[in-house]
Amino acid sequence: MTKRRTIKDPLWEPMVRVEADPRLENAELLRATGINRDEIEMWQNHTYTVIVGRAVMTKQVEGGEDVTINFVHELAIRRNDRHWPRDWRDFQRIKDQIAGEDVEAMELYPRKDRIMDTANQFYLWCLPPGNIISLFNGLPCGFALGLRMDDPDAPFPHAVQRPFASPDEPGVPWKDWEEKATAFGRDRMEEASESVE
Repeated sequence: MTKRRTIKDPLWEPMVRVEADPRLENAELLRATGINRDEIEMWQNHTYTVIVGRAVMTKQVEGGEDVTINFVHELAIRRNDRHWPRDWRDFQRIKDQIAGEDVEAMELYPRKDRIMDTANQFYLWCLPPGNIISLFNGLPCGFALGLRMDDPDAPFPHAVQRPFASPDEPGVPWKDWEEKATAFGRDRMEEASESVE
C-alpha cells in the first residue's frame, strides 16, 4: 500500500470583530448591486478580512407564533495580502465562527450576467440556522453524511490530505466512518421502505 503524502496545516488564528473600514460606510454602490448593508460588520484575523451581511426573516413556530430571526446571510471573504489563494478549511472555520456551526453555506458560480468579479474576494451565502442544503429542499447539493479524515489507511491511494492542526478537531479513522456510513445507509433504506408501505 502506498503511503499518503501529507501537507502541514498552518496554525489558525480566530476571527475578531473589528471596526469597519470607513470606505465601506458609503453603501450606495453596494445597495445598487442589491446588497443592503445599513450597518457594516467586519471581522479579521492574521490572514483574512470578512464583511458580514445579515438578513432578518420572520418564521412561524409551533403554536402559530411569529418569531423574528436575525442571521448571517453573506460572508464576503478576502485575504489581507489581497492574493487569491484560499483554503477550504479556513473558509469552513470562518463560517463556523461567524455564522455558526449549525449553519450551512454555499458558494455560487452564477450565470454570466450575474457575475460579481471586482476583487480577489469570495462569497459564502448562508441559510438560516438549522436549514440544510439538500435535494429534499430543492437544492441538489451537499453530502448526507460528513467525513473529516487524515487516516493514511483510508482506501483512497491518490488522495492528498494534510493533518488536522487542532487536536480538538481530529480526523475520523476510516473504519469508524465506514461503520457509521453503513448504519446511516441502512436507516435511510428502512425509512424509504416504511414510507412506501
